[in-house]
Amino acid sequence: MAEADANEAIAPMEIDREDVNMQEHTIHHNNDRDPDDRSDYGPSEDSDGGGDHWEVIVTPAPSLPPTPPQSPSPDDSEPEDDLARVTANDYREYDHWFGEDQHELDEIVLEMLTEEEMDSIKMTAIRLFGHISERNYERIRFSFRDKVQFLSVYRTTRKLALLSGIKPVLVDCCKNVCHAFTGPYVDETVCSVCKEPRFDSKGRPQQCFEYLPMNPRLLGFFKNPEMIEKMYYRARYTQEEGAMDDYIDAKRYKKLAKSNIVVDGEDLGVQYFSGSRDMAYAVMTDGVKIFEQAHQEASTCWPIMAVNLNLPASDRCKLRNLIPLGVIPGPNQPKDFDSFLEPFVEEALEQARGIEAYDVTRRQKFTLRAHPIIISGDMQAIKHVSQMKGPNGKAPCRECETVGVYHHGCRSYYIPLANPTDNPNAIPDERLDPDAPPNTITTLDPENLPLRTTQRIAEQLEMMDNARTQREFNNLARDFGLTGHSILDRIPSICRPDSYPHEFLHLFLLNHGPQLISLWAGTYVLGEDDEYTLSAEPLAGLFQISQPAGDSTAANLGVSG
Repeated sequence: MAEADANEAIAPMEIDREDVNMQEHTIHHNNDRDPDDRSDYGPSEDSDGGGDHWEVIVTPAPSLPPTPPQSPSPDDSEPEDDLARVTANDYREYDHWFGEDQHELDEIVLEMLTEEEMDSIKMTAIRLFGHISERNYERIRFSFRDKVQFLSVYRTTRKLALLSGIKPVLVDCCKNVCHAFTGPYVDETVCSVCKEPRFDSKGRPQQCFEYLPMNPRLLGFFKNPEMIEKMYYRARYTQEEGAMDDYIDAKRYKKLAKSNIVVDGEDLGVQYFSGSRDMAYAVMTDGVKIFEQAHQEASTCWPIMAVNLNLPASDRCKLRNLIPLGVIPGPNQPKDFDSFLEPFVEEALEQARGIEAYDVTRRQKFTLRAHPIIISGDMQAIKHVSQMKGPNGKAPCRECETVGVYHHGCRSYYIPLANPTDNPNAIPDERLDPDAPPNTITTLDPENLPLRTTQRIAEQLEMMDNARTQREFNNLARDFGLTGHSILDRIPSICRPDSYPHEFLHLFLLNHGPQLISLWAGTYVLGEDDEYTLSAEPLAGLFQISQPAGDSTAANLGVSG
């Protein structure tokens, strides 16, 4: 009954308001016209020109003043809506509604692209994938300005960033790139290494590292039917006994596929890659020089990117399919790489737990899980992200525990497989197997090296953690070839050393291959000994045989397994 009464009270008010509006509208038009005026179509046939004509409207009496709002009576269980009951919570709720509406409006505006913006985006794609420099892009833009309008590189980039919805995460870091202010450094206002202040005089960070979130881009893959179809490569791959054609044939992947996902000690009860849309990816990093002519120390930065391993090998490393994660700024080499990797690790843990995604081909939501299984880079890069001594260390290899021999002239360690004939005592006794029989020749069998294992590394780290003095810690670190725990160890799909395979590009194409050719061609400096130098005729024959092979070399030849 109360609801019916309220409706009856509201309905006349709405009608009255409508009538008043009509009257005000009529008054507005009659004030400026003569009663004898006619419409554009002339007077009506029934018109007699008198005061009763439809064009002559009498001004109505003024409306009554509105009734002031009444306070609800104490007995009214459901009082009428009015301002008397509006509270601060109501205003906050209105602000929330307005914020949601404004967000939807912003999305609509973003999706309304002009022809100029569409042309600029297409041209930007051509510039990026066609390897056109920014300077040449500006030349094209200027030359054809009378026929087609392209936005500047900056404006197009900004528009694409807004459309993508991907916002970089700004992480404060030391001015000299000692570390990022994350983890144990998060509360520092002065760098604990170089003593540089974190902020400038205006309270702004002196240096920042931009991390590009990965999850929004993984979700975006499943909005593209063509990409979805390609990413079924991993799920549809057929393993053959004894074959080693891709990472899926490797022991590490097979072991993961039979294991449950455990995040921070919590067993999720789900096996790795049990879903056909689960993703595997690799993470790559390396130090690069930005400018060829610049001083090396002043032009070095560290890009970090991911490679989608769900794609076929022929598509993985194409520019359009790479997933940039960020660039650690230079010019100096970071002292603590882990601090820059923390945003990635947090996101990887979220991926392991599962994120809600939508598959446009199946028109359904699903839980997407993605797992990094390979960390790739040259030996200098890997020693930082894996927290190992690396090259020039006493135990430099990340795959085996072989101990090097110190060369006093070069002041570095190296690993000969056997004693040189002119120096039979070069390899120290500590290289010997303690269980070997007496008079054993100090050599290494390259097919039976003392390999590192995850358990062995864990034991060595425990010994380092229990060191009573810094000196004892340093000695253990030197002997084990480790520098400490790695933040990447928190990711359940990553473990040392299995997740850090040697990279084919640096190992063979940039090192062994060129050095071997130089050795054969006689351009490698050997002193007076030219035993390994080939004559011109067999060398030319070798080149002639190998040249055509480049056209038929498999795209996945360099995939680490």
